[in-house]
Amino acid sequence: MSKVARFESLERLAGGQEAGAARRLAHCLNDLNSKQAELRQLRRYLEDYARESEREDKFVDTARWNNTRQFLNQLSNAVTMREAEFEAAAERYRQEVERWRSCHRQTRALKLLVDKYCDEELQELERREQKELDEQVARRTES
Repeated sequence: MSKVARFESLERLAGGQEAGAARRLAHCLNDLNSKQAELRQLRRYLEDYARESEREDKFVDTARWNNTRQFLNQLSNAVTMREAEFEAAAERYRQEVERWRSCHRQTRALKLLVDKYCDEELQELERREQKELDEQVARRTES
């Protein structure tokens, strides 16, 4: 098996790994975007509810006011949890970006190596053909 064939096999394997890394990266990006949208929506809901409750605070009894404050506290806790989930998803995304970059560099390096070996084999073939032609011409001139 020639160098080119061996390294082409490695290049194909690396390309498969790169494609898998790209799929995982896309999945992480979708997850990150989803978590960001959920967080944005929850923050908006919290802001709207807080704004609305401030308007109503003057006109409600103590029990309802306490319930509203408790609900706002729960919403605030939910926002904090979603922020943590978003940050974890962002970190997973950053890790997948690095994995994909690493796979991409490896695939690119192997492709360059395969190209180099192809060029070398082609040059060697051309040298052999030229040598054969030179030998044929030399034989003809000797005859």
